[in-house]
Amino acid sequence: MPLILSPGSVYEKEGRKEPAPTLTLQVLAYSEAVMPVMRHCRQCRADAVGLIGDDLGVKTENAPAREYGPAAREQLLIRLDRTAAESKRREANAGEQGERGSIRIAVATRGGSQVNVHFGHAREFLVYEVSGQEQKLLGVRRIQAYCNGKAECGEADKEAILDETVALLQDCSIVLCAAIGPGPAERLASAGLTALARKGEIGKLMEQCAKYHRFFTSISCSPRLSADQRMDLHVQ
Repeated sequence: MPLILSPGSVYEKEGRKEPAPTLTLQVLAYSEAVMPVMRHCRQCRADAVGLIGDDLGVKTENAPAREYGPAAREQLLIRLDRTAAESKRREANAGEQGERGSIRIAVATRGGSQVNVHFGHAREFLVYEVSGQEQKLLGVRRIQAYCNGKAECGEADKEAILDETVALLQDCSIVLCAAIGPGPAERLASAGLTALARKGEIGKLMEQCAKYHRFFTSISCSPRLSADQRMDLHVQ
């Protein structure tokens, strides 16, 4: 789980920094070579498995007990080394997300497998990696709501919250939410993120988003379009 610094804590006084979301994903990927990983953890309860109304837990209760002797341990280490080497090879060959044929989508939801939260009211985003028909939950990104309904919240505070949200979602291509205002949508677009306002079932909407992204990426990358035209398509 990523470190969350509390003001005045020992970790803050020691000068420790919270890990970037990309680093957290790398650690999860390497850990999966050794054991099942729960990517939906919100750091509220270490023993909580799954989302409310949508269990995403890894079923390990029926896994057989294992005893490893010296030979078995040696074989396990060999397999783990091969898995790690293969993972590094794929990363080196894949390069950018577009070359992997997959995109990352941040989803605003309050549960029920539905996109049902306004961007400004979202307190967390589920981040998925979508490739063809495959949709994999990478993790949960907790944020501070952009519109918190407090009168004392000034424009400077809102801009700081928005900047922090954009930084946390920087590795995503699409932000999927029930609705979004023009200001935040433009701020996301300027950072290379496409905001889409849709309501409905997460899986179906992400499949549509992936098709949308591939279509407009192919158009915006056309050499017959000017840079300004490509920017207009992206914002739209």
